[in-house]
Amino acid sequence: MTDYSALKRYAECLASSQHAYGEGEMILALIAENEELGRYLCTCRDCGGEGALHTGDWHSYSPMEPPEPVMEKCGECDGTGLLGEIQDLYQMITERDQLKAENEALRREVEECAATLPGVTYMDLPDGGAPTIAEQLSRMARDAERWRFVSQLAWFVDQAAWVYDIGNARSPWAGERSAVDADDVESAIDAAMGKGEQP
Repeated sequence: MTDYSALKRYAECLASSQHAYGEGEMILALIAENEELGRYLCTCRDCGGEGALHTGDWHSYSPMEPPEPVMEKCGECDGTGLLGEIQDLYQMITERDQLKAENEALRREVEECAATLPGVTYMDLPDGGAPTIAEQLSRMARDAERWRFVSQLAWFVDQAAWVYDIGNARSPWAGERSAVDADDVESAIDAAMGKGEQP
């Protein structure tokens, strides 16, 4: 909860100053308005802040007096008229704002994840479908696992070296050919993709 005690003291001093132009009174009025709002937000909606509810019965203590409603303690607020302390309200507001900030951060993270997806590649065929972003990322991760597995196999490296002529692999002379590894293959594939070549 915001502690206004120091601000109140400052505003009171300001209000009593001959060199001020109503700023102190304005600050005090804003503090009072904010505190009143806090009390209103904490007010029990069931009993309207009264702490008691009408049972539906009436009782008269004297024939000469009008009957009075029979009241019972409000179960929602336990007779206090308030739903918790104002401090609790401010704590809830703080937690709400924190949750909103976390939700916004998660939303941005989801958008960033979605931006990494290659178009409709991981959507459902033939019409594109609408799998969740998590499902599309899962499919992309499985593709990546397959690639990591295959890219380390010697026959794949040799075949890719021939296709992309890595290390002069197409030379008929063994002395002109150099050793090729998976990193060389990945670099060649990246270069081909950058030129818009099709597999």
